[in-house]
Amino acid sequence: MMPDFQADLDDLMRAGGSWGDVGDHLATASNGAQNIHDAYANSGIKWALFQQAWDAQQQAAIYVRDRLAEGRDSARDIRDILFHVAKVYADQDSRFADAILKLEAGS
Repeated sequence: MMPDFQADLDDLMRAGGSWGDVGDHLATASNGAQNIHDAYANSGIKWALFQQAWDAQQQAAIYVRDRLAEGRDSARDIRDILFHVAKVYADQDSRFADAILKLEAGS
């Protein structure tokens, strides 16, 4: 016997939209990390004693940017999957409803 299964299309769409929002926020944060890196990347400033610290924060900005970009891509992938699943269920539900209406009309 198959277990009872339900899918709430509105919930799927809301969740997908939320994941899309997360992806947008992560994209903004990733761009911010890139801006940190770019701010003085080619300024010609000699940091002397602090050069190692400066280089480390530059590398950290790139690392953070890359991880945020990965998170952005994953969040958007989840959004796309949830939207696709909602569309598939809506299409199936519509076809099922049409089939029932045809059966009722024929009786």
